[in-house]
Amino acid sequence: MVVGMVILVSLSTYSQQKLKMQKNRVLIILDESNSMNNQWQTKPKISVVRDQVGALIDKCSKYGELEFGLRLFGHQFPNQVNNCNDTKFVVNFALESGAKIKSVLVKVKPKGTSPIEASLARVDQDYNFDTFNKRTVILIVDGVDACNAKICDTYKELASSGKYENIFLVGVNIDPEFVENYKCFDSFTNVTNEADLKPVFDSIFTKIKPY
Repeated sequence: MVVGMVILVSLSTYSQQKLKMQKNRVLIILDESNSMNNQWQTKPKISVVRDQVGALIDKCSKYGELEFGLRLFGHQFPNQVNNCNDTKFVVNFALESGAKIKSVLVKVKPKGTSPIEASLARVDQDYNFDTFNKRTVILIVDGVDACNAKICDTYKELASSGKYENIFLVGVNIDPEFVENYKCFDSFTNVTNEADLKPVFDSIFTKIKPY
């Protein structure tokens, strides 16, 4: 009986130590397709989104438990090419990656199509199959997938895997006729006004900060 108690205490201590050692690796998947150049109320969509992504990174910078990574899609080829492989993991997870992500976002220009499902399908490899740390995905899009209609299948597979703490989907003024495509996401918000984007990112920050 005493031995059993010792084992339980040891397991409990190990679990607590593991929680302290774990990081929450936050992957931002950002739409850089041509439509992100479209004017919202006062600024292009991409400008409004970049501001909020930058603000989120700044607020999270004091938490060593949070690491950011960045995947972009629609940024490498012109829209006319309709390249459905135009998706790339551009910043790897690291404590100092926030500054690098902000630097990348200042330079990159939206121009291509929208391989959204193809981007979401690659998140496991973006995490390099890391099973120790926590995973959070923030997917930001302004329309529907131009290449694959099966995004719900991919989302459900990821969500049911048990590997992800959260998978947030932030819609950037998505046309009402396309909103139904994303109803399968448990954490989906379609933001129709510029001013409402900040509260959405504030809510995400509240959910991912360690304490």
